[in-house]
Amino acid sequence: KEIRTNMAAAMERPTALPPGVSMELLPGKALGPFNLGSPISNVIAYMRKRGMEYRRIQVQFNTSNPYRMDIGLVLSHLGLRLRFCSYSQRLKIIDVFQPMKIRMSYDSRPLSGPDTTPTFSLVSRVLGPTFPGRNNTRKRMHMLQYPGVCALFPLKKASSQRAEMTRESLEQADPVAERFFVHVGKSCAERLQLPPLETSCLYFETVVVRINTGIRFAKRKRSLLFQRHTLQHVMSILGMPDQVYVKDTDSMRIHRSPLSTKGDKGCFPLQDSRDYFLNYFQMGVRAL
Repeated sequence: KEIRTNMAAAMERPTALPPGVSMELLPGKALGPFNLGSPISNVIAYMRKRGMEYRRIQVQFNTSNPYRMDIGLVLSHLGLRLRFCSYSQRLKIIDVFQPMKIRMSYDSRPLSGPDTTPTFSLVSRVLGPTFPGRNNTRKRMHMLQYPGVCALFPLKKASSQRAEMTRESLEQADPVAERFFVHVGKSCAERLQLPPLETSCLYFETVVVRINTGIRFAKRKRSLLFQRHTLQHVMSILGMPDQVYVKDTDSMRIHRSPLSTKGDKGCFPLQDSRDYFLNYFQMGVRAL
């Protein structure tokens, strides 16, 4: 079961989108601003800042079993799908399913776009020589594989019945690429992997929880103690939050100590004593 959430309303701006967003291809590493291995929170934050360039986004994930399938961010107006590992939520593969909508280039040479047709001869000329591709007879596609990037070309019914095609016959037919995959590794047919995290990276940091005491962040070698550390302690360890949320209603207010709702002199209640959260989306942490 798959759910798709539209984020267009939160990201729309009253400006026009220029035709053909330009993106530089770095095989095995990135396409434009999207780097393989990036956390999904960083990618969404970037899109929000850019506004109309990424005005329509669909989020795809499995509601019944979240770890069964990848998380997808679909940008249909750009013909782009970003697939994230459901466990680590890091970018695993970049799927360009409509190459004509993106001005994609490699080494400053045009590869696709509204005015650049990504034919077999053009892709071979721009990306350079490689091993002969192979046919997927079930999907009727020819896979032209390079380290870190794969191009898919449609095959005619007669051609798809053969396991391999000569380069000369493909150049003569000169089909147009229907899809590009940017990935880590030599082939997208193998099990896809994520780039290794740098030793200094704090993403996926081990957190030790001590019941009724606090939590300790292993790489930072710092701890936060319940009922002891203040807002300043939290921000000095975790930095600025991604978002601050103030609770409108508090169903647990009745269980508070009467002293917690009084002012400095213990006589008058505070005018605004509502609880609030500091949200750190990249770490999956929020502090109350």
